[in-house]
Amino acid sequence: MDWLLPYLKGDPLLNLAFLALAFASIGVSFVLYWRSRKEKVPVFNIRHFILIRAKQIALPGLRITHDGHELADLTLTRFALWNRGRATVNRNDVAPIDPLRLQVPSECRIIHSAIEYTSTPANNFRICISQDRTRVDIEFDFFHTNEGCTLAVYHTASGRDLTLQGTIKGVRSIPRGVFEADNLLFPFLDKTLGRILPQRHLKWPHFLIMFAFLVVFMVPAMFLLIVGLGMRIARRAPDEYRLED
Repeated sequence: MDWLLPYLKGDPLLNLAFLALAFASIGVSFVLYWRSRKEKVPVFNIRHFILIRAKQIALPGLRITHDGHELADLTLTRFALWNRGRATVNRNDVAPIDPLRLQVPSECRIIHSAIEYTSTPANNFRICISQDRTRVDIEFDFFHTNEGCTLAVYHTASGRDLTLQGTIKGVRSIPRGVFEADNLLFPFLDKTLGRILPQRHLKWPHFLIMFAFLVVFMVPAMFLLIVGLGMRIARRAPDEYRLED
């Protein structure tokens, strides 16, 4: 080994190559470890479409009803549930006292719900609207990696008032499965430049202040943009659960 030391000391490019290999091996080890982990990672995606709002109905004499009940508000919510993890989520993993469900406030009601898509029929996804029509229970036999379903729910609540509730054993919470790149950048800009920049007519001192702040916040903004794009790629959902059509 003594004959190798002079080459290592005298060739910085060789040292740099060894350093790059060391970092690459660490990265490969991390990826292999992450891929080998077997855990349940149920995730969801949700999108809301306002169909009817009482304040938008301005035509006298117009009434919209369903089964004899007049509708003042109607929202379509599309919902997707799938397993991002490598361990299977089984029916017995759901806590009996806190079942998996989509819930609306007590003053609202669910008009209709249906399963739009299931990746694997053997998962046996099924839904049931409660008697008081304030929740949709979601049941299944099992679902493995990238297996899941999408639902369509028509209800009288606003989009943000319909929530996913329930407990799955070994899972702290069910997170959103689709990450938008602007989830990091836009809140940062809103809480920094959005509060600093004047809202009225700009004068020369204001332009100088704005330019200075743009320079200061350029680096963290670019960093958040790159991190957000990386997270979006890493957490990209299967197309059938993105609810984009």
